Amino acid sequence: ADLTVNTTPTVTASLGDTVCDLGTASLSASASAGVLNWYETASDTDIINTGTTYTTPVISSTFTYYVEALAGGCPSASRTAVIALVTEVPTVASTTPGSVCDAGTVNLAATASAGTISWFAASSGGSALATGGSYTTPSISTTTSYYVDATLNGCTTATRTAVAAIVSTTPTATIAYQSCAGVDGNTTIQIGHTGGTAPYTYKLNSGSFTATDTVHIANESNQNYYVRDTDGCTSSATSYTATAI
Repeated sequence: ADLTVNTTPTVTASLGDTVCDLGTASLSASASAGVLNWYETASDTDIINTGTTYTTPVISSTFTYYVEALAGGCPSASRTAVIALVTEVPTVASTTPGSVCDAGTVNLAATASAGTISWFAASSGGSALATGGSYTTPSISTTTSYYVDATLNGCTTATRTAVAAIVSTTPTATIAYQSCAGVDGNTTIQIGHTGGTAPYTYKLNSGSFTATDTVHIANESNQNYYVRDTDGCTSSATSYTATAI
């Protein structure tokens, strides 16, 4: 009688899958010959699936399955591990907005609980502008929102987080009025501003910033005033010459 010698088959390739938080994983493998049987352990005798692909039940933690090739009654020498990797979806842990006066580039920052931060121009869709914990915008002249998400092992936050690039208008210092000189020989003027938002502060020459809107100055003395608004943009100097009235 003829004796048939069967070649022991091998698992020639296998491909795992990644699940974000929890779900089913799609695993696959191929063999040199025969069929593929799937198992839950390296030594289990219970076949859980036959074929080149296997979809796991819902899993919430990383699980290793095993696949074996069988041809002519001969199994592969060993089973091949195929990993269903469960990765926790990262979060955007913090963001740092930035600001500029009138126009210019703005430095923004963000951190993730894990993985990589990506920057976008819109809340959904589009290609990433940059990756990493910081981003410098192009020159902008109006307040603009940029958006970030975090990705780890192919798992990305469900929604993007807005990071504001704030453009503030530099206010202009003005003199509201000049009153008659008082008995002390000084003139009272009131400081105002345009383009800012109250409360604002001003300073006289090299003095400290103060929130009062009235100042007494000596008659016929040149003084410089600076006004800044709540967004932090400081105006240019306004020169005013007080005269006796």
